[in-house]
Amino acid sequence: ERLEQYFTQIKREEEERFEFFTETMLPKLVSIFLRKSDLEESSAARFNEFFQKTIDYIIQNIPYDITPLLEILSRLFSTSQKYVFYDQYGKDLIQEDLYDEDTKDESTITNDRDVSTFLLSNINWFHKAGGFKAILNRLHATGDHKPSLSTVKYLIKPISKMQEHLLPQYVKSEVLSLRD
Repeated sequence: ERLEQYFTQIKREEEERFEFFTETMLPKLVSIFLRKSDLEESSAARFNEFFQKTIDYIIQNIPYDITPLLEILSRLFSTSQKYVFYDQYGKDLIQEDLYDEDTKDESTITNDRDVSTFLLSNINWFHKAGGFKAILNRLHATGDHKPSLSTVKYLIKPISKMQEHLLPQYVKSEVLSLRD
């Protein structure tokens, strides 16, 4: 809970604290948590709530091109073997629990039983929180606000990590608009 308070307390105006949190503390914590393999299922659910708050925080900061935050976003959607969290936890949960009745038909994710529900939940969370729209807005910026080539790479990488878990119709309608 104290870590989650940082998300609301940290201010861009406090440059030194903001930099330490976004470029050092948060990337290290997320990497450590994604490597955890000895958690109780209830603790794993709590860690995943932290991941979702991290996703929200990153979405808010997409316009500022903070590379370490964009790298965290890629890690949060990675199924790399070095990040065992999704391999270890969330596979026994019922996927229907990912959706409430209002959003069930608007889902962006597949119904793959071999994938951690936590990973699928986080992809759905990213979508509901406006993550795809934030990335698209950033990619479509022009003039002085146009992202650098390096930033474009970091913006696209998380989407490429989650693409295999997205519904084909969603990929066609939303994600492919990245080509524009």
